[in-house]
Amino acid sequence: KAGRFGRKLFLWVNGITNTGVLLPGESLLPSDSPLYLGGAKDMSDLPAGAVSGLPVPMEGCIRRVQINWMPLPLNKSTILEGRNVRDCDGTACGGDVCLHGGSCWLDINLEAHCACPEQYTGTNCESEVSCEEVDCLNHGRCVTGGSDLHHCSCPTGWSGAFCEDEIPRGAARFNADSYLVIDKLSPKKALQKKRGIFVYDVHHVYVNFSSASPDGMIFWSSSKEGEYIALGLEQSLLKLSWSWSGLIQTIVVPGNPVADGIWHDVSISFPDPMNITVVLDNHLVYTYQHDVENNAALTTNGKFYLGGFPDRVAVANRTRGIFKSSFSGCLSEIAWNNSPAVTDFKKHKGENVKSCALFEL
Repeated sequence: KAGRFGRKLFLWVNGITNTGVLLPGESLLPSDSPLYLGGAKDMSDLPAGAVSGLPVPMEGCIRRVQINWMPLPLNKSTILEGRNVRDCDGTACGGDVCLHGGSCWLDINLEAHCACPEQYTGTNCESEVSCEEVDCLNHGRCVTGGSDLHHCSCPTGWSGAFCEDEIPRGAARFNADSYLVIDKLSPKKALQKKRGIFVYDVHHVYVNFSSASPDGMIFWSSSKEGEYIALGLEQSLLKLSWSWSGLIQTIVVPGNPVADGIWHDVSISFPDPMNITVVLDNHLVYTYQHDVENNAALTTNGKFYLGGFPDRVAVANRTRGIFKSSFSGCLSEIAWNNSPAVTDFKKHKGENVKSCALFEL
């Protein structure tokens, strides 16, 4: 696998990932030229540095090609032209014939057919069966999408079309329909009663994230009395918002974009109720001092929502327009106050959170 995530370039081979980073200002322009596999009409046309030695065609076999995570069948529907290419499988049952674990078999005329798992159908097992017909696994929920198509919403620790794939421990990857809830990270003694409601004093928040999407809510925590603290991205810059003792502040940290696919550390501190500091990648990037004397700490209900909200609640509605969309990217670590950092997200409630192993380096 080879690709790009923001400024990060990656090459994955047999479970080992190597990465490189584009310098600020460098870019890869989109291409509308054909994709050449194995060689080219004239190998001398290849740019310098495209191969490690002399430009010679590949000898070997290629199958299961994907572009932007979508399968590209190597047949007449996609191949524009070729030269001296032969069959590498020996039969009509090639590696690209049956998808999603389907089994290929030959009839009396040596034509290929697919026996599909119960979750898939179609000539090549290319179409998912509705979860109305086949149950979601591992406590997944069958939900309706925007086009009335039913699909599985998977609990933390599981992914796949039917929640069949177990996710390893590590960084969590969020998409448009993902969320995690981390409830009361600190010991119970840190929770205090305020007007009959348990609240949680927030003095420090730390998060390590990576994203290539310019906008999205990273986390949100609030109280019933209207106080909150929230962090996210807006136009590729870091955005922080908080409400404390009736004062609402929202700032966008100026500087270099952080939605670049690179891992970033953010530390937000409240050394006392009157001061706020933001440290990004070990650099102090923002300070704020309230001009109203108040000894009360910023409090929430102790629940921190990561990436989005349960029950498909729109981020724009829940955050009162502070953030317009869910977070798309990866989180590897998050911590509050003096509590131990959370790095194993499988222990917490959430849905549709996937593995970020490919982008962890």
